[in-house]
Amino acid sequence: MKGIIRRLTASALALALILPCVSALAVERDAVAKEIATADEVGYYGREALSQHERGSVLVYAYDAIAAGVEECEADITVWDGENRITRAELEMAYDAYRRDRPEHFWLGTRYSVSYPASDPEQAIAISPEYLFEGQALAAARELFEIRVAELCHGVDASLSEFERELTLHDRLAECVRYEDSESAHNAYGAIVEGVAVCEGYAEALSVLLRRVGIESFIMTGSSINPTTGTPEGHAWCAVKIDGDYYHTDLTWNDQGETLYHAYFNVTDEVIKEDHVIENVGYVLPNFEKTDAWYWNLTDGRFDGEEYTPEAIGALLREGNNTAHIYLLGEKDDFLSWLSEDGQANFVAILGEIGLTASDRPRLSISSLGRELVLCIETCTHEALTFVLANAPDCEADGNLAYYECECGKLFSDREATEVTTRSKVHLPKLGHDFSKMTEADRYIKKNGNCQVKDTYWLACQRCGESAGNDPFAFEKFYTGTTFGEHFMKTVLDSDGEYHFYSCLVEGCSYKEGKAPCSGTAASCVRRGVCDVCENEYGDLGEHVFGEDFDHAEKGGHAHECTVKGCSAHDEIEAHEFKDGVCEACGFKESRGFFGFTKELGFEIPSGKVMIRYAAIGACVAAVLGVVIAVLRRK
Repeated sequence: MKGIIRRLTASALALALILPCVSALAVERDAVAKEIATADEVGYYGREALSQHERGSVLVYAYDAIAAGVEECEADITVWDGENRITRAELEMAYDAYRRDRPEHFWLGTRYSVSYPASDPEQAIAISPEYLFEGQALAAARELFEIRVAELCHGVDASLSEFERELTLHDRLAECVRYEDSESAHNAYGAIVEGVAVCEGYAEALSVLLRRVGIESFIMTGSSINPTTGTPEGHAWCAVKIDGDYYHTDLTWNDQGETLYHAYFNVTDEVIKEDHVIENVGYVLPNFEKTDAWYWNLTDGRFDGEEYTPEAIGALLREGNNTAHIYLLGEKDDFLSWLSEDGQANFVAILGEIGLTASDRPRLSISSLGRELVLCIETCTHEALTFVLANAPDCEADGNLAYYECECGKLFSDREATEVTTRSKVHLPKLGHDFSKMTEADRYIKKNGNCQVKDTYWLACQRCGESAGNDPFAFEKFYTGTTFGEHFMKTVLDSDGEYHFYSCLVEGCSYKEGKAPCSGTAASCVRRGVCDVCENEYGDLGEHVFGEDFDHAEKGGHAHECTVKGCSAHDEIEAHEFKDGVCEACGFKESRGFFGFTKELGFEIPSGKVMIRYAAIGACVAAVLGVVIAVLRRK
């Protein structure tokens, strides 16, 4: 684990609210994807190692099922192929390899449960993982994650060697991340989006970035000896495949406070095991024997015994503006003895190489990590100190403890400049919002209710009053208020046939306002009255207006018809009064049958159509009889 917290740079302090250390060049994800088109072709070491196992097909089936299920946030993931039994131990092996291969699934939690048949508790059927993000929150988090990955990978393409790509991302990530524990600090999201991580977060973030630029990476776990406390602690780092060979890279250790080391950049098993213990797994781990891509094999600063000279050290100091990184193959004590032997003659010679003398009052400071030493020569007397007031952190901005800053850039905890401090030690991280306060005010409205549904409100921050609606991850931070909303009234009048009024549009609401009786055009027997205000019909139909003369007659009698236009009603039918076959009241003529017989004799004159039909039938019968008679005569 880390012993010193890395400082935040000026660019990191000035970054946008959510994305720490945003690159000055905003880039589209699609554009970056074109630069790293080989990323999808990168292999997965863990999956390949499982395939070489004697139970490879069973293990790979479970591995692929888990990877696909987590990608879709499935609650229960079947890991049994339906035929070949998989044990719980084998499932744990497949799950372990998957997690080391796929840190881009940052929403996967650490806990899970396993389903098994009641008859065999050692057999596994399905796995049910815990998820840190789901639904809308996951969609938003993935969007931010992809944008940030694209920014960090900008310009890292096939024009660079694999070593150069790895080195660029290693240094960029260290610049943007500080060592700090938090809810997301144990995964790639915490490091890449929030800018905070512990060893797991560092390793998983670097692994994600490397894959995006076409480099295979695999998470290693075990323990290490804390470089500050000297005690063993659980630890995670990366196995990186460069030009076909695997190397150990421990970004967490390399990123020590104000200084970025490369002591653990692409090292062998022999080097890493000096202070790291590798955890055993149920499958074969990579071979770490090559040194072709070892950082100190490709850069200056490596010394073995008597190889270090004032000229060589001086050249490194000039190149590094009086700071030099060196890597000792021998013992540190041997180098320190050489530096001070003969009355520090070698140190004086080094000063001469960088243009300094004793009169410049130079001071040498040395820090180290593993076999890497950092030499820094200062000449400042730290007399021009500026006091920086303490600044309390708030929800969205970092704060700091009080300190003194020298014009040379050094920080001190007192005016006497007796104790050097670092920005990470005076840095106070932002508090983040505490969305737990209920305030029913207009600015916190999430969704207006109505007369049937109460308003909903976003929770407010207890410290600054910020609305949770402005936080992209606060989807669940809202509550239902205590009062109903307003009615939503129609703008057109409704009517119930007697009164008109304005109705509420909300389903299930019977509220009405502006109720008044309808009035206007009088009703008739064919139409109800029409209201002059709402233009709807109202009331009952009017009475009929019958004429004085009998103008409706039929066989049964006669009656008076309604004189209202469009109405065919008549009053009660009265019997005809016939004289010489004609009704004396209405003029209706009595109908007569054949040969003068009236219908009272039971025979009526057929209608014209019926008469024609009878005539046609008679003609046909006559024709048939004629044919029959003709045939009989011939005989």
